[in-house]
Amino acid sequence: MTNLQEEVPVLGDLPLLAGTYYSIELLVNHFVPEWNTSVSFPLEEDVVWDWGGASKSPGWKWAFARQERFHVVKSVGGAGTGDVLPGDL
Repeated sequence: MTNLQEEVPVLGDLPLLAGTYYSIELLVNHFVPEWNTSVSFPLEEDVVWDWGGASKSPGWKWAFARQERFHVVKSVGGAGTGDVLPGDL
């Protein structure tokens, strides 16, 4: 809903339901001097609204654990065709 940053009548006024999954869309732009351009880094995360439960404090809880490592997918052509290797990061 990046195009709807102001109040959204009716649809934006719906209550948060306990135990319901929602999607949060995040976006950051960063200027990369080597490329002389800005690069966008979009991210979508799933969260659950928790009314308190065991934690006794209402708020957003991440639906899945934090990613702790990269998942490298090799291209069909092998090395030298755009692979991102752990040493490159």
